[in-house]
Amino acid sequence: MTPKILIVDDEIETCKFLGAFLEPLGYQIITALNGEEALEKIKSEEPHLMLLDIRMPEMDGIELCARIRAIDAWHDVPIIMLTSRKDMNSLTQAFMAGANDYVTKPFDRFELQARMRSCLRLKSELDRRRASERRETPVADAEVFSETPVGIGDVIGTKAG
Repeated sequence: MTPKILIVDDEIETCKFLGAFLEPLGYQIITALNGEEALEKIKSEEPHLMLLDIRMPEMDGIELCARIRAIDAWHDVPIIMLTSRKDMNSLTQAFMAGANDYVTKPFDRFELQARMRSCLRLKSELDRRRASERRETPVADAEVFSETPVGIGDVIGTKAG
C-alpha cells in the first residue's frame, strides 16, 4: 500500500518541493493550500500522514491540527508540523494541539524522511495492536461490564482506595 501524505501549506512552491522530494520515495502526495481545503481532502482522500505548515492565513496549522484531532476517525493519524518558527511557544502550542512531531524550515530532507517513517511505523503498530485486541476476546469485555458496579463507598477506606 502506498502511503498517502497530505501537505498543507499556503505556499504552492513548498507543496511542489515536498511533492518532488516525496513522490520518488514511494509516497502518494495530496496538497491543500489552506485549512478548509485540507479538511475536505482529509474526508475524501484519507491520508496516512499530514504535514502542516503553521503560518497560514485564516486557519493556521495549529488550529487545523486541533480540529483534525477533534474528529474521532483522525485522532491517531500522524501530524508533523513544518514551520520556520523556532520559538518555544509555537512548539508548545503545536504539541498541545495534537501534533506528533515538529520540523523547522529550512529542513533537512533526510531528517524529515526519518521522522515521517517513524510516525508511519508507530501508527501501523498501533493499528495492528488494536486489530489484534478486537479479534481476541470481545465477549470477555462484555462480561467485565456486566458485574455489579463498585461504588465509591466500597473503595474508600481500603488499600485500593
